[in-house]
Amino acid sequence: MNNLLDNKDNKDIKYKKKYIFDNISLIDNHNKIFNFITFYNITHSINSNGFFVNISKLSDELIHKLYNLIFNILENNMDYNYKEKEDIKKIINNSNNTFITKKLTDPIKNIKAEV
Repeated sequence: MNNLLDNKDNKDIKYKKKYIFDNISLIDNHNKIFNFITFYNITHSINSNGFFVNISKLSDELIHKLYNLIFNILENNMDYNYKEKEDIKKIINNSNNTFITKKLTDPIKNIKAEV
C-alpha cells in the first residue's frame, strides 16, 4: 500500500514540475518567484536572460510550494494567496456579510475584437 502512495506522489510531483516548467514564463513580474528562491535559499544562476533554477534538484516540499505560488499567480490572476479556493468559498458561505451589487445600465461601447 505504501508503494502505491509513493507512486501517486511521484506522479503528482512530475505533474507539478511540468506545470512549473511550462507556465513560469507566462508570469509578467517574477519578483515573487525571485523572493521565493531567495527566501528558501535555492541554488540558482543569474545571467542577462534572467535567473535559472534546476527544479529537478528541489525537494518535494519546495516543488509543492513553488507550484502553489505559480498556480495562484496565473490561475487566480492575483498575488499569491495562502488560502485555497475552497477555503475562501467556505468563509464566504459561512459569513453573515451582505454583498451589494450594482447593475450596469449603460451599454458597453466601442469594444473591438482583436484578431
